Amino acid sequence: MSIKHAIAAAIVSTAAFAAAGTATAEPYAFRFKSYELETKGGRADLMSRLDRFVGNVCETDGARSLASKSAADKCKADVKAEIMAKIDNVAFASLN
Repeated sequence: MSIKHAIAAAIVSTAAFAAAGTATAEPYAFRFKSYELETKGGRADLMSRLDRFVGNVCETDGARSLASKSAADKCKADVKAEIMAKIDNVAFASLN
Protein backbone atom coordinates (compact mmCIF):
# COMPACT_ATOMS: atom_id res chain seq x y z
CA MET A 1 0.00 0.00 0.00
CA SER A 2 1.42 3.39 -0.92
CA ILE A 3 1.68 6.22 1.56
CA LYS A 4 -0.98 8.19 -0.36
CA HIS A 5 -3.51 5.42 0.17
CA ALA A 6 -2.89 4.94 3.85
CA ILE A 7 -5.56 6.71 5.90
CA ALA A 8 -5.08 5.38 9.39
CA ALA A 9 -2.54 6.87 11.75
CA ALA A 10 0.69 4.96 11.99
CA ILE A 11 1.74 4.24 15.52
CA VAL A 12 5.25 3.59 16.59
CA SER A 13 5.30 1.83 19.94
CA THR A 14 8.35 0.56 21.68
CA ALA A 15 10.17 0.61 25.03
CA ALA A 16 12.06 3.70 26.20
CA PHE A 17 15.36 4.00 27.96
CA ALA A 18 15.40 6.01 31.16
CA ALA A 19 17.59 9.09 31.23
CA ALA A 20 19.83 7.25 33.68
CA GLY A 21 20.81 4.93 30.83
CA THR A 22 19.21 1.76 32.14
CA ALA A 23 16.61 -0.06 30.14
CA THR A 24 13.11 0.22 31.48
CA ALA A 25 9.71 -1.03 30.41
CA GLU A 26 8.33 2.49 30.02
CA PRO A 27 6.19 2.36 26.88
CA TYR A 28 5.81 5.34 24.62
CA ALA A 29 4.05 5.85 21.33
CA PHE A 30 4.88 8.37 18.63
CA ARG A 31 1.91 8.88 16.36
CA PHE A 32 1.82 10.47 12.94
CA LYS A 33 -0.38 10.51 9.88
CA SER A 34 0.99 8.99 6.69
CA TYR A 35 0.19 12.15 4.73
CA GLU A 36 2.77 14.01 6.85
CA LEU A 37 5.46 12.14 4.91
CA GLU A 38 4.17 13.20 1.48
CA THR A 39 5.58 16.73 1.34
CA LYS A 40 8.88 18.35 2.26
CA GLY A 41 7.12 20.71 4.68
CA GLY A 42 5.17 17.86 6.25
CA ARG A 43 8.36 15.88 6.79
CA ALA A 44 10.11 18.92 8.31
CA ASP A 45 7.19 19.52 10.69
CA LEU A 46 7.15 15.83 11.60
CA MET A 47 10.89 15.89 12.34
CA SER A 48 10.45 18.91 14.62
CA ARG A 49 7.63 17.13 16.42
CA LEU A 50 9.74 13.98 16.72
CA ASP A 51 12.64 15.95 18.23
CA ARG A 52 10.32 17.50 20.85
CA PHE A 53 8.80 14.08 21.58
CA VAL A 54 12.21 12.46 22.05
CA GLY A 55 13.25 15.32 24.33
CA ASN A 56 10.20 14.68 26.51
CA VAL A 57 10.76 10.91 26.62
CA CYS A 58 14.39 11.36 27.66
CA GLU A 59 14.08 14.35 29.98
CA THR A 60 16.55 14.59 32.83
CA ASP A 61 14.33 16.35 35.37
CA GLY A 62 16.76 19.25 35.53
CA ALA A 63 19.84 17.14 36.36
CA ARG A 64 22.93 18.91 35.06
CA SER A 65 25.71 16.44 35.77
CA LEU A 66 27.86 15.29 32.88
CA ALA A 67 26.72 11.71 33.40
CA SER A 68 23.04 12.71 33.32
CA LYS A 69 23.53 14.78 30.16
CA SER A 70 25.45 11.95 28.50
CA ALA A 71 22.77 9.40 29.42
CA ALA A 72 20.01 11.71 28.15
CA ASP A 73 21.86 12.29 24.87
CA LYS A 74 22.26 8.54 24.38
CA CYS A 75 18.61 7.99 25.21
CA LYS A 76 17.55 10.63 22.66
CA ALA A 77 19.74 9.15 19.94
CA ASP A 78 18.54 5.60 20.63
CA VAL A 79 14.84 6.48 20.81
CA LYS A 80 14.98 8.67 17.71
CA ALA A 81 16.84 6.01 15.72
CA GLU A 82 14.34 3.35 16.77
CA ILE A 83 11.34 5.48 15.79
CA MET A 84 12.88 6.54 12.48
CA ALA A 85 13.67 2.92 11.61
CA LYS A 86 10.03 2.01 12.18
CA ILE A 87 8.80 4.95 10.09
CA ASP A 88 11.12 3.69 7.32
CA ASN A 89 10.90 6.63 4.91
CA VAL A 90 14.06 7.61 3.00
CA ALA A 91 13.04 11.25 2.45
CA PHE A 92 12.21 11.61 6.14
CA ALA A 93 15.43 9.89 7.25
CA SER A 94 17.48 12.28 5.11
CA LEU A 95 16.39 15.14 7.40
CA ASN A 96 18.22 13.65 10.36
